Amino acid sequence: MKKAEAFEETIYLEVEGRSMDVHIAAPHGQGPHPGVLLMFHRGGMDGCTAYYMKELPAAGYLTVVPNFYHHCPKDVPLHDCKKFLKDTEVISEGRTSIAAVSLSWGTAWAAGSRSWAPARNRCSRPLLPITVAE
Repeated sequence: MKKAEAFEETIYLEVEGRSMDVHIAAPHGQGPHPGVLLMFHRGGMDGCTAYYMKELPAAGYLTVVPNFYHHCPKDVPLHDCKKFLKDTEVISEGRTSIAAVSLSWGTAWAAGSRSWAPARNRCSRPLLPITVAE
């Protein structure tokens, strides 16, 4: 039997006068599901991020990926966008994304961590524990 694809949606949030796209992938079935805030690495929304946007919902997690590079001017290469990020903005925008998804999806978020990673992954670096709701 073929594994069911996750439901995927992109929402747009107004954050300090700018539009930020937030990518959501949800498992099929009645929720609520535990939530994961997935952070992409310096390369932005690449194949590694797309891989986990498929794998985490397949494991039962509602997965939320804010595009923190929305601050970056369009003419700047992705690998240079990191210099436009500020820690305080990333934290605030992550919280805004969680709040928006919680309101529309009814997902509960709580402090805690669980390591979820296959022995081998498609990224060049090992995965760290991911904060999820229980």
